[in-house]
Amino acid sequence: MGECGMKRIKYLICILAVALLTVIPALAAEGEEIFVSTEAKGCVALSQEGDLTGLQTSGQNCLSAVASSEEETLYQTIYQGLCNQQSTITVSMTIQVADSNQVNAELNEFQSRVIELYQAVINDNPRLFYATEGYRIQSEGRGTTAAFVMTAIITPGYRGHFSEEQIRRFNQTVDALVCEAQKVQTDLEKALFIHDYLATHVSYNRETATGQDALSQNVYTAYGALIEGDAVCQGYALAYQLLLRELGIDCITVTSGINQMNHMWNLVRMDGYWYHVDVTWDDPVPNLEGRCDHSYFMLSDETISDETHNHYGWDTTAPECTSTKYETSWIFNDTELPIYWWDNKIYYAIRTNGRYTIYATEEMNEEGSLYATSEMSFVNQNNYIVNSAVWTDGALCYVDQNKNLKMLSLQDKSESVLGTISNFTAMDSVEKDENGKPYYPAIYDGIGLRYDETTKSVHAISANRAEELGTFVILNYPPQWGQDIPCTTTLVGARWMDDSTLQIGVVYVSSEAKPTLWAATYHNGRMTGVNQVDTSELTNGLNILELRVPSGKSFDTRLFLLSKNSCIPVGNMVTVP
Repeated sequence: MGECGMKRIKYLICILAVALLTVIPALAAEGEEIFVSTEAKGCVALSQEGDLTGLQTSGQNCLSAVASSEEETLYQTIYQGLCNQQSTITVSMTIQVADSNQVNAELNEFQSRVIELYQAVINDNPRLFYATEGYRIQSEGRGTTAAFVMTAIITPGYRGHFSEEQIRRFNQTVDALVCEAQKVQTDLEKALFIHDYLATHVSYNRETATGQDALSQNVYTAYGALIEGDAVCQGYALAYQLLLRELGIDCITVTSGINQMNHMWNLVRMDGYWYHVDVTWDDPVPNLEGRCDHSYFMLSDETISDETHNHYGWDTTAPECTSTKYETSWIFNDTELPIYWWDNKIYYAIRTNGRYTIYATEEMNEEGSLYATSEMSFVNQNNYIVNSAVWTDGALCYVDQNKNLKMLSLQDKSESVLGTISNFTAMDSVEKDENGKPYYPAIYDGIGLRYDETTKSVHAISANRAEELGTFVILNYPPQWGQDIPCTTTLVGARWMDDSTLQIGVVYVSSEAKPTLWAATYHNGRMTGVNQVDTSELTNGLNILELRVPSGKSFDTRLFLLSKNSCIPVGNMVTVP
């Protein structure tokens, strides 16, 4: 992908712009009151401000800079104050000094340490995305050599444009994602689930990717990634760090500075070993919605620094990554789509010779059994396979060679057409490089797909121009039921949703009286039971009903409509084997 894209350097070192020191008295006899004070203002290096020079973040316990229990108390006080967006945060520590000559140095050291902890708290905790690098600190020391109390009052900087509702929404989003990730089994699966979520729901900031300045500072934050879906490397890495920690998985950020890669990614600890994960580089530009590479997931130092992966110059304080355990023989190694958990199995798709081949397995390190194969997928006029696919509720949606949006059902392996993307032509990107050439030539253009869980619809989006090409609603029933709607009330079809749930399509014409719907079960030619389906809520047109059948698929089921008043059959009868 190239560089992370941070185009500005902000405060590479902490600047103490104002410092005042008062000592009363310079020397004090044993037991006499001592008073000293100092203050400073400046800024700290924060990842979420676009900096790559801050201290390394910690693992799960979020206490990267803490050296003692007293400092842990300071850290937690600062953290709680920032969580509550306090206008000032007060911390203190009591020490003994040999004589009053030491108090100046002790107070200055204390103040410097508080500033370091303030920086560490923000870098360790991406939930504090609204905190800025600017601060003011006023410190004083008061007491005797036996009990010298040092107090610091921090005035933090906050981004004023974030409302309480935005912060609440962010926290709710984090909690919801953690809840979803907890549905998969192992820590590896959880780390993969979050990796794939970020790669498919976040786009690398287009302005930064095309050599411009980002329009929003939020691209450096976890908020930009998780709420706005727009981020650069810091945003991806901070969001990944936050979500894995919430899942109880050790995860840190690692940086390669401005004179190296100008980039940030993550290290993850799994079974006692550390591994590199770079979600940013697994989400290539131009953004092709739905695509999710796994080339930078769970790598060793040796592999990520080779000619293929080309990572270098990262912080030497980062843990060593020596294990190559996850680099071969895992289902994610060769996939360019997310892994999909559905119906107690793990599905993955590999594109071979233009077709998506879907495999199903129960273990991440076991080759899955062949489950289904799609039709030929779309290639652009340059014969490049530049398109994607997306998992929906129990199906894989993709674009075939005729630009039809196809849905391949995992339920029964059937394929249906959701619509046609007729308005796509591969085009150059609008953005130009310094030589006046398109940043992304037409050969890289393609059709990406994004699934909206709320509206149950698939959006087709061009890669080079990020333009929406169409929205297609996912049908939760066979599409042929909705075609050629009859002009009289009738049954249009039925199918098993699972071993005991029957889905039934009924077209109702409102000018007619509502019929009753009955389901009779048969075994070896003999009727074994009759169930009535509620039709009181039928509306004009196609209606999708469900019936719970205790005997399930083991018996034949016949469906028929009867007139409510005369019990005369209405329309046709449907037999469901």
